[in-house]
Amino acid sequence: MKKEVIHAKSIPQSVGPYSQVIGYCDLLFISGQVSCDVNTGEVIRGTVAEQTTVVMDIIKNTLEEVGSCMDKIIKISVHLSDRKYFSEMNEVYKQYFTDGYPARLCVSGVQLYDGLDVEIDVIASK
Repeated sequence: MKKEVIHAKSIPQSVGPYSQVIGYCDLLFISGQVSCDVNTGEVIRGTVAEQTTVVMDIIKNTLEEVGSCMDKIIKISVHLSDRKYFSEMNEVYKQYFTDGYPARLCVSGVQLYDGLDVEIDVIASK
């Protein structure tokens, strides 16, 4: 089985040499997403709750565009610039799931793209 590079309109163009969405067998891999405008790629600054909302909306819209949905996420990785943002991120995060939560990794204390506070990547089923 060969991997498939998926060009979705619901996700910003990558800023480096990587694919935003890869399909392989029955799986979808979405690269780390940060709070930015889908059309222009410009960073959208704001609170951690606002950044999390933008990122989760990008992921949700991308999954739906390619025929999947949030409840088909198997594993999600959340990267936070500081552990103090954990609760604020979780308050937004939990609103996006209706059929249980996926497995998750949350790492804090990392320097993220352009000084943002939240980056999220996912593995989902088609």
